[in-house]
Amino acid sequence: MLALGVQPRVAFISEEIGSIKPHSVAFDTVAQQHPDSRIIYVADNPVKDFVRPNELGWLTIGLVDHGWNIHPQDPSQLEDRFLPKLWIDDFGHLENI
Repeated sequence: MLALGVQPRVAFISEEIGSIKPHSVAFDTVAQQHPDSRIIYVADNPVKDFVRPNELGWLTIGLVDHGWNIHPQDPSQLEDRFLPKLWIDDFGHLENI
């Protein structure tokens, strides 16, 4: 995160706290610990990454797959609740948000 020039207040890796996405425990923990914060969630897998953050009203940002992402993407096959509110081509675009 620091390499991106982003100073996170909280960073969770779901597997490290005994949870896997789309299970809500990591998302709910962040929301409970920071009830009045603007939370921005960046991820790359619309199949499992954005459902709960969207329900919580977070700003969800998807990293467009240009062949580098771990997870393949086909947003046209998914309901809106699975999709991020914004798409970016690379992390450099976070500066403008």
